Amino acid sequence: MKILKNLGIFCLVSIGVNAFASAPAAAASSSATEAQPRKVATDLERQMINDAPHSEMRSDVFLSPQRIQWYLDQGVGINALSSALLAAIREPYVIAAENLIAKGADVNIADGRDWTVLMYAASKFQGSFITLLIQHGANIDAQDKHGFTVLMQTVGNMKKQLGYAQENIKEANGLYAGRYINDPHQKMWIQQAKEQNGNALLYKKIIIQLLNAQANPYIESYEGHETFFNIYPELLNDPEIKEALSHNKYVVEREGEQQGVEREEGQPEEEEQPGSVQFETCKGANPSGGSSMEE
Repeated sequence: MKILKNLGIFCLVSIGVNAFASAPAAAASSSATEAQPRKVATDLERQMINDAPHSEMRSDVFLSPQRIQWYLDQGVGINALSSALLAAIREPYVIAAENLIAKGADVNIADGRDWTVLMYAASKFQGSFITLLIQHGANIDAQDKHGFTVLMQTVGNMKKQLGYAQENIKEANGLYAGRYINDPHQKMWIQQAKEQNGNALLYKKIIIQLLNAQANPYIESYEGHETFFNIYPELLNDPEIKEALSHNKYVVEREGEQQGVEREEGQPEEEEQPGSVQFETCKGANPSGGSSMEE
C-alpha cells in the first residue's frame, strides 16, 4: 500500500514537471506558428521579384494581374510589389510593370543609386510608360545620387549617342590619317552610327515629352551645379526644343521675372519672334548646333 502511495505521488510530481516543461515549448510553437506567415510572405516576395525578369515572354503567367493578386492574397506587401516594378522596368518589361502599378506598386520607388522607375523608363525610350507613370504621381523632378533629374539624364544620354555616332562616322570615312579607308568594318561603323543617331532622336522625343510635362530645367546637380541648359547647350538651338521650352511653366516664370527686372531698371526690351524664348546659357553656344538632330 505504501509502495502504491509513493508511486502515486511520483506520478503526480512527474505530471507537474512535464506540464511545466511543456509550457515554454508550447509558447515557442505558438510563436513559430505566428511567425510562419511572415516567413512565407518573405519567400513569396523574393519569388515575385525574381519573376520580373521572366515576365515579358509569359506575361500571362509571370506577374499577370491574377498572379499579382494571388501574391497579395498570400500577404506580400506593397514594398515587394514596388521592388518588382523596378526589376521589371530595367529589362524593360512594360506589361508586367503596368500590372504592378495597377495593383498599387509605388511609382516613386528608387534603387541604391536613387534611380527611379521614371529614370529607367526614359533610358529605355518608353514614352507611353512615362505618361502612365506621371499620371500615377511619379515625381518628374526626383534626383539620383548625383543630383541629376530624369530630364538631365536624358539630355546627357542624347549627347553621348550623338558623340558615339560622330566617332563611328569618322571611322567609316577614314578620317584618322587615312588608316581606315576601305576597311572591312566600314559597314559596321555606318550601321552603328545610324542606330546611335536614331537613339538620339528617341531621347530628344523623351526630352520634349518631359518638358511638356513641366519638368523643371533649372534644377542643379549636386556637384558642378549642372542644369538642363549647360549639359548640352547646342540642343537649345533645336526648334522643337525651343518650342517645348516656351510652354514650360518654369521657363515662362523665369522669363517673366527677368523682363520685370529689366523694366524696373529701365533697360529697353529686346524684340523677340513670336513664341521664342531667350536663354542666357545660349550665348556661348555654337550657332551651327554642332551635331545634326535629324541625321
